[in-house]
Amino acid sequence: MIIFYVFLSLELGVGFFSYIGSIFTIVLFTSLRTLVLLRRGHFDKVKSLIPSLTIFYILIIGNWGAIALPFNPESFYFWLYASIAVSVAFSREVKEDGEVENKVEKDEDSTALIAS
Repeated sequence: MIIFYVFLSLELGVGFFSYIGSIFTIVLFTSLRTLVLLRRGHFDKVKSLIPSLTIFYILIIGNWGAIALPFNPESFYFWLYASIAVSVAFSREVKEDGEVENKVEKDEDSTALIAS
Protein backbone atom coordinates (compact mmCIF):
# COMPACT_ATOMS: atom_id res chain seq x y z
CA MET A 1 0.00 0.00 0.00
CA ILE A 2 2.99 2.27 0.55
CA ILE A 3 3.78 2.05 -3.17
CA PHE A 4 0.25 3.22 -3.95
CA TYR A 5 0.54 6.25 -1.65
CA VAL A 6 3.97 7.20 -2.98
CA PHE A 7 2.80 6.89 -6.58
CA LEU A 8 -0.30 9.01 -5.98
CA SER A 9 1.65 11.67 -4.15
CA LEU A 10 4.16 11.91 -7.01
CA GLU A 11 1.51 11.91 -9.74
CA LEU A 12 -1.23 13.99 -8.14
CA GLY A 13 0.62 16.21 -5.69
CA VAL A 14 -1.86 17.84 -3.34
CA GLY A 15 -4.71 16.06 -5.16
CA PHE A 16 -3.44 12.91 -3.47
CA PHE A 17 -5.28 13.84 -0.28
CA SER A 18 -8.63 14.38 -2.02
CA TYR A 19 -8.29 11.15 -4.04
CA ILE A 20 -7.48 9.00 -1.02
CA GLY A 21 -10.08 10.82 1.05
CA SER A 22 -12.81 10.29 -1.51
CA ILE A 23 -12.04 6.58 -1.86
CA PHE A 24 -12.18 5.86 1.85
CA THR A 25 -15.06 8.27 2.52
CA ILE A 26 -17.32 6.68 -0.10
CA VAL A 27 -16.58 3.19 1.18
CA LEU A 28 -17.11 4.24 4.79
CA PHE A 29 -20.37 6.14 4.19
CA THR A 30 -21.93 3.43 2.03
CA SER A 31 -20.93 0.75 4.55
CA LEU A 32 -22.48 2.71 7.41
CA ARG A 33 -25.58 3.51 5.36
CA THR A 34 -25.97 -0.19 4.56
CA LEU A 35 -25.93 -1.01 8.28
CA VAL A 36 -28.53 1.70 8.96
CA LEU A 37 -30.78 0.43 6.16
CA LEU A 38 -30.38 -3.13 7.41
CA ARG A 39 -31.36 -2.05 10.91
CA ARG A 40 -34.44 -0.21 9.58
CA GLY A 41 -35.53 -3.20 7.52
CA HIS A 42 -35.00 -1.90 3.96
CA PHE A 43 -33.84 -5.27 2.66
CA ASP A 44 -34.45 -4.42 -1.01
CA LYS A 45 -31.88 -1.60 -0.82
CA VAL A 46 -29.47 -3.76 1.15
CA LYS A 47 -29.67 -6.45 -1.53
CA SER A 48 -28.64 -3.82 -4.08
CA LEU A 49 -25.81 -2.48 -1.93
CA ILE A 50 -24.12 -5.77 -1.04
CA PRO A 51 -22.62 -6.35 -4.55
CA SER A 52 -21.29 -2.78 -4.65
CA LEU A 53 -19.68 -3.10 -1.25
CA THR A 54 -18.20 -6.45 -2.26
CA ILE A 55 -16.64 -4.88 -5.36
CA PHE A 56 -15.30 -2.00 -3.22
CA TYR A 57 -13.55 -4.32 -0.81
CA ILE A 58 -12.23 -6.65 -3.52
CA LEU A 59 -10.77 -3.75 -5.51
CA ILE A 60 -9.21 -2.11 -2.48
CA ILE A 61 -7.76 -5.34 -1.08
CA GLY A 62 -6.73 -6.55 -4.54
CA ASN A 63 -4.87 -3.29 -5.20
CA TRP A 64 -3.27 -3.25 -1.76
CA GLY A 65 0.28 -3.29 -3.09
CA ALA A 66 -0.45 -2.26 -6.66
CA ILE A 67 -0.87 1.13 -8.26
CA ALA A 68 -3.73 0.04 -10.51
CA LEU A 69 -6.62 1.78 -8.72
CA PRO A 70 -6.16 5.17 -10.45
CA PHE A 71 -6.11 3.54 -13.90
CA ASN A 72 -8.61 1.67 -16.05
CA PRO A 73 -10.25 -0.85 -15.75
CA GLU A 74 -10.01 -0.90 -11.93
CA SER A 75 -10.78 2.79 -11.67
CA PHE A 76 -13.79 2.50 -13.97
CA TYR A 77 -15.34 -0.36 -12.00
CA PHE A 78 -14.63 1.27 -8.66
CA TRP A 79 -16.34 4.54 -9.60
CA LEU A 80 -19.18 2.75 -11.42
CA TYR A 81 -20.07 0.72 -8.35
CA ALA A 82 -19.51 3.76 -6.14
CA SER A 83 -22.11 5.70 -8.10
CA ILE A 84 -24.55 2.77 -7.98
CA ALA A 85 -24.06 2.37 -4.24
CA VAL A 86 -24.47 6.07 -3.45
CA SER A 87 -27.56 6.41 -5.63
CA VAL A 88 -29.19 3.35 -4.05
CA ALA A 89 -28.16 4.15 -0.48
CA PHE A 90 -29.39 7.73 -0.51
CA SER A 91 -32.42 7.40 -2.78
CA ARG A 92 -35.85 8.35 -1.50
CA GLU A 93 -38.87 6.10 -1.58
CA VAL A 94 -41.50 6.89 -4.20
CA LYS A 95 -45.10 5.87 -3.58
CA GLU A 96 -47.32 4.34 -6.25
CA ASP A 97 -49.10 7.63 -6.97
CA GLY A 98 -45.80 9.37 -7.72
CA GLU A 99 -45.39 11.30 -4.49
CA VAL A 100 -42.12 11.20 -2.62
CA GLU A 101 -42.45 9.69 0.83
CA ASN A 102 -41.40 12.12 3.54
CA LYS A 103 -40.32 10.97 6.96
CA VAL A 104 -42.22 13.81 8.70
CA GLU A 105 -45.96 13.30 8.62
CA LYS A 106 -48.07 16.44 8.67
CA ASP A 107 -50.65 16.90 11.38
CA GLU A 108 -53.98 18.44 10.30
CA ASP A 109 -54.19 20.59 13.44
CA SER A 110 -50.75 22.12 12.88
CA THR A 111 -51.59 23.01 9.26
CA ALA A 112 -54.84 24.59 10.40
CA LEU A 113 -52.98 26.72 12.94
CA ILE A 114 -50.46 27.84 10.33
CA ALA A 115 -53.22 28.76 7.85
CA SER A 116 -55.11 30.92 10.37
